[in-house]
Amino acid sequence: MTHVMHSARLVVQNLSTAFPTEDGLVRSVSDVSFSIQPGKTTALVGESGSGKSVTSLTLMRLLARTANAQVSGQTRFVTRAGQAVDLLKLSDREMRRLRGNELAMIFQEPMTSLNPVFSVGEQIAESVRLHKGLDRTAALAHAKRMLDLVEIPAAAQRIHEYPHQLSGGMRQRVMIALAMACDPTLLIADEPTTALDVTIQAQILVLMRRLQAETGMSILFITHNLGVVAHHADDVVVMYAGRVVESAPVRPLFATPEHPYTQGLLACLPGKAHAAGQPRPKRLFAIRGQVSSPLSPPPGCAFEPRCDRATALCRQAMPALIVTGAARQARCVQVSALAVPRAA
Repeated sequence: MTHVMHSARLVVQNLSTAFPTEDGLVRSVSDVSFSIQPGKTTALVGESGSGKSVTSLTLMRLLARTANAQVSGQTRFVTRAGQAVDLLKLSDREMRRLRGNELAMIFQEPMTSLNPVFSVGEQIAESVRLHKGLDRTAALAHAKRMLDLVEIPAAAQRIHEYPHQLSGGMRQRVMIALAMACDPTLLIADEPTTALDVTIQAQILVLMRRLQAETGMSILFITHNLGVVAHHADDVVVMYAGRVVESAPVRPLFATPEHPYTQGLLACLPGKAHAAGQPRPKRLFAIRGQVSSPLSPPPGCAFEPRCDRATALCRQAMPALIVTGAARQARCVQVSALAVPRAA
């Protein structure tokens, strides 16, 4: 990667994750590279099945052992103490020490992540006792402060309640409180607002941005919602069929998307054509076709069967990720004319 800064909180290089099945090897993530700067938000976007969640679970080392995942690549995570470690090479014990402490994750559906038989206060307190060494009283007091921090009303009473007694928005706030309890340096948020109504979504996103501003943590934000990305991300990594097809700072990407898939995603946004001064379309734009099976990908570019600009060249080989500008890359033969010559 040519544009990675050495000050990055996390650098991911050539990350690949595959799963052996009876039908063959499923390559869920292939040769993925990106970086996240301290205090910044990098959004990982793409439709369902693009490899976003597998990327995050690979980084967190949370893939089930029964899946027999084949993982390769390198990472460079800089800890709070300034030590650079490769998350993929740490022992299970070293990873457990980081996970929940310096690395935290918010999952899409809190009811599957929160333990139904423990109160929410006990679950936050357990994490603090494990990583910070506090006694039970001090840990519960810290749990109450965390619920206050994520703006849960009557936190002193709520710490004694169970997940089923809370609304969806409240449970997601508890998940954020649990993730933030040990002051992580990197927070991975995997579709954290998908199951919530629009009003609650906005409140959760504003809350995450405020906590980021207060703590200086980095965020890897995984979503398919480009409207959220436009307002809450600093950098964007677009994935398709397990590969990065474009990466750029958020404003240039929305202003001049370079990959046909990114262009299609942005064209799907309601009001996009109308906002550009064109007549309001009668129907929303949709990218034709479906994502190809990871067991039998097409020859060449994975997006070629759905691309209106595809040529015979696109079917010959997988295009390389080309540097097209300052901190910009795209994986497309059509953008090769935009390529920036590499320094000798």
